[in-house]
Amino acid sequence: MGFSTNIFLFVFFPLFLLMYMISSTRYRPFILLFFSAAFYIWGSTKGIILLLVSSLFNYFAGYFVAQTEGKRKKYITGISICLNLALLICFKYTDFLLGNANRIWGGNLEVGFLKVIFPMGISYYSFSAISYLVDIYREDVRYEKSFLKFLLYMLMFPKITAGPIVRYKDISGQLACGNVTLEKSAEGAKRFCIGLAKKVLIADQLGAVADQIFSLSSSEYLVSTAWLGAICYMLQIYHDFSGYSDMAIGIGKICGFDFLENFNYPYISKSMTEFWRRWHISLSSWFRDYLYIPLGGNRRGNQYLNLSIVFLATGLWHGGEWHFVLWGIWNGIFLLFEKLASKHCRITIPAALRHLYTLFVVMFGWILFRSDSISSGIHYILKLFGIGPTKAGFTLWWYLSPKLIGIIIVGILCCIPWKKREKLKNTALQYVLCICLLIVSIAAVMSSTYNSFIYFKF
Repeated sequence: MGFSTNIFLFVFFPLFLLMYMISSTRYRPFILLFFSAAFYIWGSTKGIILLLVSSLFNYFAGYFVAQTEGKRKKYITGISICLNLALLICFKYTDFLLGNANRIWGGNLEVGFLKVIFPMGISYYSFSAISYLVDIYREDVRYEKSFLKFLLYMLMFPKITAGPIVRYKDISGQLACGNVTLEKSAEGAKRFCIGLAKKVLIADQLGAVADQIFSLSSSEYLVSTAWLGAICYMLQIYHDFSGYSDMAIGIGKICGFDFLENFNYPYISKSMTEFWRRWHISLSSWFRDYLYIPLGGNRRGNQYLNLSIVFLATGLWHGGEWHFVLWGIWNGIFLLFEKLASKHCRITIPAALRHLYTLFVVMFGWILFRSDSISSGIHYILKLFGIGPTKAGFTLWWYLSPKLIGIIIVGILCCIPWKKREKLKNTALQYVLCICLLIVSIAAVMSSTYNSFIYFKF
């Protein structure tokens, strides 16, 4: 049940809001937990058992970490983290590991694909659990005594399927659901409308074109068509994921929660380092705080190795496929290059060129990310420069209709933080515009088939 489905918009969400708002603060955590469980069961009936077991384990693990000292505390924390990672690897990477083992042994290894069911949101709640345990170990937070509140933290439906990765220490004081105000709810509703519009009016429209072009072999599209597909996907993935994050943050605000921002206009970045400070902030900051810094961070001699490990892990986090691994390595290479250049190169490069360089690196990375395999991704990139055979196929103008041109322009404009937007903040006009967006978005939802959010599968 995605946020842009009819069942969510017209049944689940209105019913939840009605029950949540008319209830007293005392009963709101129970209502949110009940609807979160229903939301999760709708999308992953078998996965709910795994989530409950994981939550129960981490609840007691947090207790034991908090109650022990010295080496014993360190061992309990380490074992608990390893068990969380083992759970993630078992359900997300088993077939990937078995498939590669078969390739290494020439297909003679007598094991087959287990076709393990990938539980919805396992990457997100596993990382949430690990951050909870590490923060208790570091004594940044106290362990949660109430299992109800801890389960609510793990299962909360606005963020369970595709993030953002919410840390316990950021919302521990809000789990009583007592911070609901009219102003915050109005701000959340506005944010939800903007996210829904990003998804159904921009991302889904661009995604339809990108899917058509990427489904072709490299010989079946022209150079201009390849560029169009790359641009459409680059805009699609941003508006799809940032749209989901806006909707999740908006729902959280309506319920009285303040989730941290997950995007900060990444396509205005002038370096890959800056891009990763602005893109999927909850994931990049998680890897920084719970992997990069524990490995040694910027300590001399280890910095480049640590950064390489982080981006290898970033690629793997997105899925058990080699093209995701290559995408992570691709990003890591340019971050390493930028760190080396900042130390040894004193040439001042114009901001426009740095921005252009970042956009191209990001675009080529997204092609590897979107493609079904490494070879198809490389062939697609080569086709951008006219390298490779070309058969007769659809021309650019087969795809580039006036409507698509308009959507691309709007999509690009929405990637820029216009200063004049601040003047409209919290004005009646802005809320009127959001209502109009909601009406148009709902019309689009009702007249088209549902396209799931890209990050649901991670």
